[in-house]
Amino acid sequence: MLPSKTLASREEQSAPGHKKRKERLTLLAASNASGNHKIKVVIIGKASKPRALKHASISSLQVTYRNQKSAQMTQETFKNWFLDDFVPEVKKFLKEKKPALQP
Repeated sequence: MLPSKTLASREEQSAPGHKKRKERLTLLAASNASGNHKIKVVIIGKASKPRALKHASISSLQVTYRNQKSAQMTQETFKNWFLDDFVPEVKKFLKEKKPALQP
């Protein structure tokens, strides 16, 4: 059900007397061309322990959560993801598919 009222019109940047929220997220999704191997989605947020997840363990999520002050993908963040998550996952996938790839 959609709300019947809104606090701000489309012309206003934010509702009068309220600040615009500055929450940001960056998402990284990766898969192979055929889509049969999908790497775990990476979410980069500002908080090291987001309030929305205060009752959940970040390691139990079906995504990888990283925190960065700007919530943006930096060179270092990408390098860490690539070496720690992407490469091992692809190696594992190729090992499992190796018998099927040989003629």
